[in-house]
Amino acid sequence: MAREIEIKLSFSPDRMAGLEAALLALPGARQGDRLAMRNTYYDTPDGQLNQHMMALRLRDAGGRPIQTLKTRGALSGGVASRGEWEWPLSSYQLDYRLLAETPLADSPLLPLLGPSFDTHFQRHIVDILPRGDDGPVVEAALDHGEVLAGGQSKPLCELELELKAGDPERLQRLAYQVSQSVPLFLNTISKAEQGYHLAGLYHPRIGDSSSDDPVDAWLHGLSVHWLEDSQAGWPAVLALHGELRDKAMQAGQEQAWQSVLTALEQHSQDATPPREALQSMEQLAPLQLSLALG
Repeated sequence: MAREIEIKLSFSPDRMAGLEAALLALPGARQGDRLAMRNTYYDTPDGQLNQHMMALRLRDAGGRPIQTLKTRGALSGGVASRGEWEWPLSSYQLDYRLLAETPLADSPLLPLLGPSFDTHFQRHIVDILPRGDDGPVVEAALDHGEVLAGGQSKPLCELELELKAGDPERLQRLAYQVSQSVPLFLNTISKAEQGYHLAGLYHPRIGDSSSDDPVDAWLHGLSVHWLEDSQAGWPAVLALHGELRDKAMQAGQEQAWQSVLTALEQHSQDATPPREALQSMEQLAPLQLSLALG
């Protein structure tokens, strides 16, 4: 089993070119592969794998089929840490034998599994290499495509920063640096959760964070608001933001906190779709990352 450490930031489709340029301008950055990604997620009809915080996926990455099992792990400061098992395949078909050394070994759920939803996207990779021996090695993946379930689709535009080696705190600092160039949104909702939501199998609530930390609760609430994309969530999000004032003051971010509050209130009054609002605010991701770093 590998341990995946990553930060995910959502962005508006029209920011794709600018974001890629900002990544390539970073010290140690170099253009990586460009891949067409086809993904099918498997679960029971009532989503029991998701309820057990697992995701089972088939992926075709540029003609290379891969089977992956992920377990949802810790989330702190916007950095996700997950268990991950991955196997290359000869064809785009689940191989249940590969699950023998995982939490799904001999599970009674296996005969019930079937396709639940798909995600298809183009992936542009930028590798960011260290300038010194102690620097981080980061793979930046720009994904642009769609989530599909039950005859519906939603756009998918996100930047994944995955730490291959080095200190996770430096991953956060790199994300902060990129967020200074392009409006981004630090998003704790995974691609799988987006698919489950579209399939009607995942219904999180803004106030249901698993963490007692007010910053993590705020990050969670913003992300659920983005996922639900409903005007009904604005009062709860504004309340969570209000609870962060002391934290922002302690971190020297009171001005940024106030600027984001003003923007959130304006978007609420204007009935801006939450996804559009959260992905367009220049100071939101820097504030999210600043508080997460604190």
